[in-house]
Amino acid sequence: MTDKAVRAVIGPPVQCYRSPGMPLQTAGRITARQVAVVLRRHILLILLVTAVGCLIGGTTCWMLRRYVPQYRAQAQIEVLAPGREDPFGLASPQVPKDLLYEARVSMAGLLCSQAT
Repeated sequence: MTDKAVRAVIGPPVQCYRSPGMPLQTAGRITARQVAVVLRRHILLILLVTAVGCLIGGTTCWMLRRYVPQYRAQAQIEVLAPGREDPFGLASPQVPKDLLYEARVSMAGLLCSQAT
């Protein structure tokens, strides 16, 4: 390929932007004066975007506090008196005899009533 064909594919070399009054040595750098000029030129846009952002953020915060529910949980803990038994023992606790008798009588009554 020739040099012309390469330039046609790649394009011309890219040069840094420089304003007409800027010397060639400072084409890549920006001075503090230029920063101040850019800020002064766009101060209205900067203030407007800041105000709109604060307004949107404040409105969103207010709406979230007002309309999003706050979840609350309550729990009660029952503290029992200390037991006399070993909690790690595998034996089941002894059920009082009157409860056993009542359960047997009710079961017997249920079976007798179903038989008739």
